[in-house]
Amino acid sequence: MYDKKGNASHYKQHIDYFKQAEVLYGTRALLAYLEINAGKYSARLGLKEGVDFNEDGMKRKWYLQKAEYFRRKIKSGKEVKPSINLIDKNI
Repeated sequence: MYDKKGNASHYKQHIDYFKQAEVLYGTRALLAYLEINAGKYSARLGLKEGVDFNEDGMKRKWYLQKAEYFRRKIKSGKEVKPSINLIDKNI
């Protein structure tokens, strides 16, 4: 369920998923994830059966706002580097 600002109740856990993801994957990877999701919701606005146009618009806006927060963090020099190696050297 989402409130009027697009905040999902299932993200209100004891651990902030986005803080955890930033520590693991880094600010830039998290920013890419957020932008990809915003793009997904933009592309499907009004097209997904059973999903309200406004709900997808709200989700799109929410992801864009989160992305802007992390974009500013990078620009301000407060970027978090990934704590895990994302490249499998055996591939």
